[in-house]
Amino acid sequence: MQPEEVKEIKERIERTISESRELLRDLAKKTSTAGLLAENEPLGDLVAYTLIDDAAPKSNLWVHFERLAHWLKETEERYAKQFPADWPKVKGLYELSSKPDGFKNRFTIFKEVVETGDSDEVWDTRLTLHDPIMVVRKFHTPSPTDEKQAGS
Repeated sequence: MQPEEVKEIKERIERTISESRELLRDLAKKTSTAGLLAENEPLGDLVAYTLIDDAAPKSNLWVHFERLAHWLKETEERYAKQFPADWPKVKGLYELSSKPDGFKNRFTIFKEVVETGDSDEVWDTRLTLHDPIMVVRKFHTPSPTDEKQAGS
C-alpha cells in the first residue's frame, strides 16, 4: 500500500469517526428531556419556578404537562395519518413539494386539538400563533341551537 493510500484511508476513518460523534451528540440532544429544560428557557423557567415554590402545598404542573403530552401525541397521530405509507421521503423527512389533499400543518392540527380539548360548556379556548402562542379563554356564549337542545 502506498503512503498516499494509507493517508487517504486514515482521513476517511477520521472523517467517519467525526461524523459518528456528531450524530451521537445530535441524538443525545434530541432524546434528552432534561436537555429540553436547559435549552428552552421558558419551559425550564416554568418548571424551576414551580419546584422552588415550597410554600405551595402541592404543585400540579404535571397535570398540565400530561394534557400537553396527550395533545401533542394526538397531533402527531393526525399529522402522520395524512400521508400514505409510500409517501416520498428525503433523508427521512417527508417530501413536501406537493402535499396530500386536505393537508394541515402540525400547528393547525394542534390548534384544533387544543381548542376542542380545552373548550367546554363554560369556556371557549382559541389558540393563535403570536410570538410564540397566544391563548384566549372566554366564557362560552350559548348559541340559539344550544338553548333549543337544552329545552328539549
